[in-house]
This record gives sequence, structure tokens and C-alpha cells, in this order.
Amino acid sequence: MQIKNNLYEAIVSHQLKLQVDVSFQSHYRFMLQENLDKAKVVADFGTGKGYFLAQLAKNYPDIQFYGIDSNPERIAFAKQNHPLKNISWIHADVGQLSNFAFLQMADGIIMRYFLLHFQKIQSLLSNLFLSIKPKTCLWIIDLDLNAFFCRPYHPGFHILKKLVEEYCKKYSGSLAATSITPLLKHAGFTIRNTIIDRFTIQEIRRDLFVKFLEQEALLYYFHLKNTFDSKEIDEIRKFLKILSSDKYFVQYAISMISAKK
Repeated sequence: MQIKNNLYEAIVSHQLKLQVDVSFQSHYRFMLQENLDKAKVVADFGTGKGYFLAQLAKNYPDIQFYGIDSNPERIAFAKQNHPLKNISWIHADVGQLSNFAFLQMADGIIMRYFLLHFQKIQSLLSNLFLSIKPKTCLWIIDLDLNAFFCRPYHPGFHILKKLVEEYCKKYSGSLAATSITPLLKHAGFTIRNTIIDRFTIQEIRRDLFVKFLEQEALLYYFHLKNTFDSKEIDEIRKFLKILSSDKYFVQYAISMISAKK
């Protein structure tokens, strides 16, 4: 079991880094467009190993950042590998917002690949609305299954998408980041902007795109089945191998949502 867990953490680490490598610029541009440069204090919920936040902090040394994650090993990694003066790395449960006094000073909250894994989204958003000051920005960046497709149809892709759908239903109850919009409105937030960030082989280096999808599949499957080995994973890998040709067009999509109290 320990070998499986070690492999899982190795894949997580590589995927967290790859997410930043393939998408930092587009997500950064979106946040900049949505008032990042006007912030003085920004919190990152589910910061992981801190790759994304560290790049932001280097670009904006005058902003005080707080990177928050419930996984102590990932926070320890961030502290060791991103020792920046303008980031405070915090091991904590984001569900306990009353413990974060600094939220009352925050100008912005980042939720990047976070709500997909959070089971009580409405409760979190409603409590967050009560915990922050007026005009605080939210930047939500997450998977959008509505724009995740393959043309023409391939059974390997169908298995991949059904796997992601199963994970989403179990862990967040949400199938797409765009479905978060009504939850934000219900909590009291005003939606400022929504943009779809599209990942395709035409836009991202082919080997990185294939690796990104493979690692997504492995991580989702491990969460659901506690293994990396199955006929389903084999079929997904067979499908990903043929993406070296131009016969299939695959789009993976991220919704970028900005909202404000």
C-alpha cells in the first residue's frame, strides 16, 4: 500500500507542476484582467505545492500572499521550495474559515483546481461571503466538463470522461465549473466575468497534453478505485497513444470565473 501511496504522491507532484507549466500564462492574464494588480492581500485556497502561487508572488512582490492547504506534506514542500518573503504557507482546513483572521484584510481569493475536490461548495461560498470585506475578488479556475470532448467518438475517451464525471459527482457534486455560477450568486457574489480556457494539441505541446490527460486519469481512478491498474486505464492509454495522429480532436477545458462581494 505504501508503494501505491508513494506513486500517487509522485504523480500528484508532477501533475501540479504540469498544470502550471501548460496554463500559468492564461490564468495569470485572466487574474490580471480581473484586478489582481490592485490587490494588497491575496489568499490561495488549496495551494498544493505552491507552484502557481510562487510564480504570482515573484511577479508581485508587494502583494502579501497566503497559501493554504489541508495536506501538511504539500505545505512543507512549498515552505522548503518557495521561501518567498511575501508568501505565508499555512497548513489548515479551508472549511474552517473562522480561523483565518487575515481574510478580513484580503482583496482577493484564488480557488484554482480546488472546488472540484470540495464537497460542500455552497456552504463554503456562503461562509466566505460573510468572512470577507466588500469588493473582495474571487478568481475561480476549474475543470469544465461541458467543454471536454473528443471528435470523432472514441470509446477510450468515453471511459476517460465518464471517469472524471464519476469523480466529480462523488467529491464535489458538480460536473462543471460553470455550474458554480448559480452557487456564487446564491451566496451573494456578483459575477464579473467567465472565460473558457481551451486545452488542445494545437495549443499545447502534444507530449505534454497527452501526459496531462494520462495523469488526470490515473489520479481520478486511484481516488475512486484505490489502484492504478485496470482494463479502463489500459483503454484510456491506448486512446492517448493514437493522439500522435491528427485523426482525433480532443479538447480539455477550464472555466475561469471572476466574482466580487
